[in-house]
Amino acid sequence: MNTDVTVIVPAYNAEATLGDTLDALEAQDHPPVDVIVVDDGSTDRSPDIARKYVGRSRHRVTVLEQDNKGPAAARNRGVEATDADIIVFLDADCVPPPDWLAALTGALNDDVVGASCGYFPVNPEHLVARFVDHEIARRQERSLGKEVDVLATYATAYRRDAFLAAGGFSTDFRTASGEDFDLAFTLHQKGGRLLFTDAGRVGHHHPPSLDIYLRQQYHRGYWRVPMYLRNRDKFVRGDSYTGYEAQTQFILANLAVLSLPATAVHAAAPALGLGLLLVSNLPLGIWAARSEPSMLLVAPVLASLRSLAGSAGVYAHLVDRLLGRVG
Repeated sequence: MNTDVTVIVPAYNAEATLGDTLDALEAQDHPPVDVIVVDDGSTDRSPDIARKYVGRSRHRVTVLEQDNKGPAAARNRGVEATDADIIVFLDADCVPPPDWLAALTGALNDDVVGASCGYFPVNPEHLVARFVDHEIARRQERSLGKEVDVLATYATAYRRDAFLAAGGFSTDFRTASGEDFDLAFTLHQKGGRLLFTDAGRVGHHHPPSLDIYLRQQYHRGYWRVPMYLRNRDKFVRGDSYTGYEAQTQFILANLAVLSLPATAVHAAAPALGLGLLLVSNLPLGIWAARSEPSMLLVAPVLASLRSLAGSAGVYAHLVDRLLGRVG
């Protein structure tokens, strides 16, 4: 394929959202581009939905299929199928507004090799989805319009030559967690400028329920271990997206758990441990309460549960590593 821009959409069991994503690409103000949907071994109707756009879209749509290998491998497969100068990754649960693609690709210039943008929930009727949006928006607020060392790949553009020079996504990450940060760290270390643009946002399907959200955070904790092992300097110095939040929350979550057996010594011990964890997340509650007052109470509780789930994922990975289940 020869084109200036290719949009790559990795999809795994995305039948509930993929059609909305492709419809939103159809409505872009940007001139027609190549769109590559890489189905990552879906067991639902995702590939059938994608194929409906082949030959009927204003864009040239290609559908590739592979066994389930994870989003990192799926994105890499899409890059292999194009020689476009600019590669845009868009997740199959994102709904970009019409001006998104033009704004995102316009953020790339001679020395900016990667750019990402913010998002808003398309399912704000769910309390957990609204909490996730507040949590992410607070972090992203610090990065708007600035050079960063982290880009999440739900809606991100890269210059192809820089992407290939960095080796693409590491397929050691088999779920959607850590592979995008790992790539961004490598690009930044090689001197590439990364920008979090305030020129546009995309709609995103946030987790609608607590169990889905906590499972997601468990897996992110699990894969954060190899991410930090590959990027030890970020564990020590933090990054532009989370700072030292992950490290701090891990310590406090462990203190909260360790305080539970201390009930045998003093009944107030668990309250102290859990209280410290809750208080550490109070700034998020105060920030979110500016637009949704109930988040003053909700956000610290959900953020603390997030930290406990992520910490459980960290220990699960360490156990698997000790038992030789992961490399």
